[in-house]
Amino acid sequence: MDAVISFRKPAKHPEYDERAAATGTGMAYGNFAYAGAAQLTDELIDSARAAIRDADEKGKTAALHCRTDNRGGPGWAAYRVLDRGVPIEQAIGEARAMRMLDPLMESKTRVDIRRRG
Repeated sequence: MDAVISFRKPAKHPEYDERAAATGTGMAYGNFAYAGAAQLTDELIDSARAAIRDADEKGKTAALHCRTDNRGGPGWAAYRVLDRGVPIEQAIGEARAMRMLDPLMESKTRVDIRRRG
């Protein structure tokens, strides 16, 4: 593993410094925290896409995560469609496989991708 892309708010676990743990082993670290679909913005998705794209272009392996993995799906799906040209249904299927299970999150992701794609 070369990078950690987290969608968790660091304050959720103040006893554990995820950034320090990742960077201390030489991994890149990005935190794009949000609590749910209502907080999902273009800026957040673009930041997540950039982190995923950076790792991919360098041939690196990145782990996307949050507590339930629901929040990693939108950035992944947007990256796959907008940056890699994957069909939206395939990208949404991949995001579901990553545990993007909230229907509102999926709906907002679809709208965002279509609006920008």
